[in-house]
Amino acid sequence: MIRMTKDELLASFDSEIACLLEARALLTGTGSSPVKVAGSARKKHTIGAESRAKIAAARRKRWAAQKKVAGSKVSEGVFRVRGKIPKFK
Repeated sequence: MIRMTKDELLASFDSEIACLLEARALLTGTGSSPVKVAGSARKKHTIGAESRAKIAAARRKRWAAQKKVAGSKVSEGVFRVRGKIPKFK
């Protein structure tokens, strides 16, 4: 049987506790120095100028079609001129 002094026993416990806390921090991802996996950062997707131009043209085409349909219909007798309701005489 090995005899240890009280101070040696406490130092041994502190060492074990420190090792266990470090292992727990590594497993849970918390702590002062989390482990990062190399290459896990995702690349930011960017759209080229040509693709942006195509999207803008398609958007303008959709808006023009919507305005054309909205301009041909008169909904429930309300006439709107530049967002205002005109006064009737």
